[in-house]
Amino acid sequence: MKLLLWLIILYLGVKYVYPLWQRQKNSLNKAQEPPLEDTQEMVRCAKCGVFVVRQEAVAVRGRYYCSLAHKQQDQSGQ
Repeated sequence: MKLLLWLIILYLGVKYVYPLWQRQKNSLNKAQEPPLEDTQEMVRCAKCGVFVVRQEAVAVRGRYYCSLAHKQQDQSGQ
């Protein structure tokens, strides 16, 4: 009878306490990860609204475009 009681306590401990401990351990590991450092600024195309990396965008008088075609279309009024 005592053995059965200890087995039940052990089972409940493994079933309920161990997952809580693992979850807390995983959250601590995620909190210690350094933030990404290679982020790049994004700008919106003045013609279609798609976001493009600023270094890849076509810039004209403070406006950004995703391609030369959109720059030409916007400047010609199409």
